[in-house]
Amino acid sequence: PNVEAVMALEPDLVITMVRADIADKLQVDNLHNMIPTVALEIEEPTDVWDRYPDLAAALGCIEFANAELAGLDEGLESIKTEHADAIADLGPVAYVEGSDEPATYQIATNKSLVYERLQLAGLTYFDGVDPDPKRYVDLVSVEEVDRLSSANVLFYEADADGNPTKRTQELLDSPVFQSLPAVQAGNLFPYRTPYAYTVAAVNRQIADIEAGVEAATPVNR
Repeated sequence: PNVEAVMALEPDLVITMVRADIADKLQVDNLHNMIPTVALEIEEPTDVWDRYPDLAAALGCIEFANAELAGLDEGLESIKTEHADAIADLGPVAYVEGSDEPATYQIATNKSLVYERLQLAGLTYFDGVDPDPKRYVDLVSVEEVDRLSSANVLFYEADADGNPTKRTQELLDSPVFQSLPAVQAGNLFPYRTPYAYTVAAVNRQIADIEAGVEAATPVNR
């Protein structure tokens, strides 16, 4: 972060989350020397969500936070119960996004929040990723877009308005991506703000998953 900008806000306490391997880059120790700072350690995006109760406890609002988090889980699980028949015929799903690395794209793995939320909603994630991944996404060459062929439904990275992010639009526009079975079947849906760690963001994602389930063409039809 910009330490000067943080200090300009004149906070009494700073609470943040940081990966240990980039703590120096983010100047956490420097910030701590100037103002009381609580840095909760994380490794993956899922850890951000898992540590929200710790954050809430530090702020004195643990009961409120637990109720909010439980409500979001219930919203995801309601998709599984209310759309059980559609999900049974849906086939495997996957989440994709563009990449900042040239000639590559990214697929969510089982270390991602996207994966967790699709699972809570009762969807079956496709088998085209490493079951024991190093990170929350697999970085894949664009020459291997056909890895997504086994997915009957694809969700893609979108902004809050449902538009593909710039990096993802480039992937969606590629002819080889357009030829994927899921795309040909019309089973390509936005997944908004996957890296926004707010209640509003999760509510958008719940709506996107449900919309995808309702609109998708069942497998083999």
